[in-house]
Amino acid sequence: MDEIVFRGANDQAMTSSLLVAKEFGKAHAKVMRDIEILNCSYEFRLANFGDSSFKNEQGREFPMFTMTKDGFSFLVMGYTGKKAARFKEAYINAFNKMELEIRSSIKPKSQLEILQMSINQLVEQERRLSSVERDIAETKNEIAE
Repeated sequence: MDEIVFRGANDQAMTSSLLVAKEFGKAHAKVMRDIEILNCSYEFRLANFGDSSFKNEQGREFPMFTMTKDGFSFLVMGYTGKKAARFKEAYINAFNKMELEIRSSIKPKSQLEILQMSINQLVEQERRLSSVERDIAETKNEIAE
């Protein structure tokens, strides 16, 4: 899942409509349409979706969108089904991992910043542990049923 999130400009965790289409098993044109018809504000769209392009195997250029974690979340929260739910969790975890890597690569300037980074990492570890424990409990319940 790590390869679906990349480091964008200004060290921001990003993904693209092409990667979303691939991971969700959707046609890229449908993901592009989904983004174009989102009912978000102009300001949100401007801050979280960027016009871009990619070249296919034949070298032809096609449009795509890049998006932030918030843009991704807004888009895919409308997708449904078990596969969509698993991917939503995986994307969120991948974004969080990338953000943590970005934060840890930036050198703190003071002891207070070092302490704050340590606290943030502990909170993130606790959140992940809780998520794993919840997944285990759900799996046990599914097995019991």
